[in-house]
Amino acid sequence: VSVLLVLLLALLLAPRGLERVAASGHTSPARSALWGLATWVLVPIGGVVAAATVLGLPLALAVLLGMALLWLLGLAATSFAIGRLFVRAPGSRVGALFAGWGVTAAVGLVPVLNAVWWILASAFGLGAIVVATWRSRHGAALVPGGRGGRHRANRRPAAPAPSVIEAETSRPRDMPLAED
Repeated sequence: VSVLLVLLLALLLAPRGLERVAASGHTSPARSALWGLATWVLVPIGGVVAAATVLGLPLALAVLLGMALLWLLGLAATSFAIGRLFVRAPGSRVGALFAGWGVTAAVGLVPVLNAVWWILASAFGLGAIVVATWRSRHGAALVPGGRGGRHRANRRPAAPAPSVIEAETSRPRDMPLAED
């Protein structure tokens, strides 16, 4: 049920972000898996290393407690990506959400497979989130036909507003600065 709630909240707050995460999981599964594995291993190690110092102890505690939330987000991202395999992109996001959640819930009923699924799916989903974030920050198009954001390449930047110095230099030289 917690995965369903996280999926519904993610679909409500960031539907295009969830689409981009699913697309990055589909277009580059090996990269998503490797980044997920690296994040899965290195972030807890960094938290333990930070706990060795007095100043890093609160940060380490927050990082180590926050890992459970990151793993849950990763599992939700993988569930949505699996749902997108059943319900293709022009189709309903809600349908993909419930299809992916159904697969996750069904695998969760098998005793040993559920633990393996939790680890692998959350690592893959976390890696897909990292890859999608990286691509969106560097302007790579993930969703075919997607509009992109303000960072898209064919958009012209807005003209800057004239500054005070430019306004002063554009006046004629014989015009006084102030009345006497």
